[in-house]
Amino acid sequence: MPMPIRILSLSAEEIEARAAEYFASRIAKRKVYPRDGEPYEEEYVRPPTFTGLARAFDISRMTLWSYLHRREDLPPETLRALTRACDELGEMVEEALYNRETHQGARFSLEVNHRHGREDDGAGQGGAFQQTIVAPIVEADAPLAIPKWSYDDD
Repeated sequence: MPMPIRILSLSAEEIEARAAEYFASRIAKRKVYPRDGEPYEEEYVRPPTFTGLARAFDISRMTLWSYLHRREDLPPETLRALTRACDELGEMVEEALYNRETHQGARFSLEVNHRHGREDDGAGQGGAFQQTIVAPIVEADAPLAIPKWSYDDD
């Protein structure tokens, strides 16, 4: 029997407000020093995380994960608000797939946190990658190398 989880004490409106505040807080400024010209500041978006979103709701990452997978423990409007917040996070991560510097981390996050690209039930459990290498079968009298080409016109 699954272990019961603590009911979320936030209303759907509070969840949406905290999610919007979390995503807005990811905008930061950094100083850029170009080779030619004066330094300047630019805005950029720090990557949002599943754990950061959970912290915005004052719950742990595992609790948020449980809420999203054990849907019967929450009122429908609360579940919709949580799902919308996680979908917004998923959208940002999907957009990072098209960035050269961040695509591998985004792919991993989508696979583990949002269950994209995995067909098995082991998604998010850190299963190791396995590769099987099968050696070719060599017959006893077969040459072990390709013979050198000859250009003789015999």
